[in-house]
Amino acid sequence: TGLRENANALVVGIENKSQRILNPESDMTLKEDDVLFIVGNKTRVKTLLRRHDAREGTVEFSMPKDKTGQG
Repeated sequence: TGLRENANALVVGIENKSQRILNPESDMTLKEDDVLFIVGNKTRVKTLLRRHDAREGTVEFSMPKDKTGQG
């Protein structure tokens, strides 16, 4: 996805129905129902995910609220 290069972000965990993986390898293959835990600049990550969504198909994501209540 170019997450590190384009959004200066890291995937720090992956969770699915059967397991939770902390600090996954960068060449790990993702499955459709995987949930990614990403650390990085919120605006840059959102922009990258929207671009990916437009090219590859639907990507659902949610962000924790910041101190002002914004997502």
